Formats: sequence, C-alpha cells, structure tokens
Amino acid sequence: MRRLFFIGILVAAISSAAIAGVVLYRNTGLSDAQLAVARSLSLASLPKFRPDPSNAVGDNADAIELGALLFNDTGMSADANVSCATCHLENRQFQDGLQFAQGIGNTTRRTMPLRGVAYQSWFFWDGRTDSLWSQAISPIESAVEHGFTRSQAAFHVIATYRDRYFRLFGLLPELADIPPASPLGTKPSRQTGSLCAKIFATTSTGSL
Repeated sequence: MRRLFFIGILVAAISSAAIAGVVLYRNTGLSDAQLAVARSLSLASLPKFRPDPSNAVGDNADAIELGALLFNDTGMSADANVSCATCHLENRQFQDGLQFAQGIGNTTRRTMPLRGVAYQSWFFWDGRTDSLWSQAISPIESAVEHGFTRSQAAFHVIATYRDRYFRLFGLLPELADIPPASPLGTKPSRQTGSLCAKIFATTSTGSL
C-alpha cells in the first residue's frame, strides 16, 4: 500500500505539471482565475528551495561543476558506457521516454524525470529513499544500471577528479588496498561494505 501511495503521488504531481504546461501554452479563452490556477501547478511557480543543511557545498560553484561532470561521466559504470545522463536527458525533463530504462542491462522500471527534483522529499517510484545523496548510490550499484560498486566509484573519483575533490573536501583516505565493496554485490564485496560506508560518509556530505 505504501508503494502504491507514493506512485500515486508522483503520477499526480507529474500529471499536474504536464497539464499546467499545456494550459499555459494554449491559454486562449481562459479567465484570469483559471490561468492563476494553471500557473500554480507549474514548476516555475515554486519558491526558491531552502538550503540543504546536510550539504555543506550545495551552493559552491566548484561542487556544482564537479557534480555535472560526474553526472555525465560514463566512467562511472562497469562497461564505461553508462552515465546518469544516459537515461536522464536534459531535453526530456531528465528522463528518456522509454518504457523501461536501459543501463548496462535491462531494467524493469521507467526512468524518473528529474526536473524539479530538489523540491521532492521521497525518491524512486516507490519512495524508498528520502535524500538525493542516498538516492544516487542505488543506480551506481545496481547490476542493471551502472553495475559499479561504491569503492570503484571512489577509485574513479581519485583517478579522474583528484584535484577538484581536494579543493572541495580536502585529502582523500588511502584506498589502494580496498577490494570492490558494495552492500548489493558479491559476498566478498559485501564484507568490505562497512569500511566503504565510512568512506562514503565523508563524501556524501558534499556533492557526491
């Protein structure tokens, strides 16, 4: 029931935004009161969102730039062909228009649009996470989306964005001897998950 409840809310919100866009685009014959209602359903009518107290660099231009690089980086996947932007296309409200998202494998759900995501309190179709940073981990470690582990993600950040990371967050911990680790992976990778959770605790507070 909880899952259906969240799906219902998301569908209603997306439908309302779509209706508002159509109504505003074709506004002939509407009264001022009707137009005001339509505008209230538009993302453009939302107030400026409040800063996230858990994100110390949320308004930092360097962090925003690093986030954009990571979002478009296909190196953050097992086959080096999938990035976040592969499924979340900017010109399609950050979704892909497909029935089911296509990562390194075939998924069973449609890509969620990300337009206006900063205003959301629950994420995924079933509302299973309550913050953007926790949401972002799941696709990275999904066997059919990015197929990565969080330790591989950390290695990639070190190899590709070391200087950018250092300017934002300071020195990185030594990771050379850490094997692939993920709570969703193989038994060996799950066994090292607690160690990598500590690593992610230092990075997820920022832009990662």
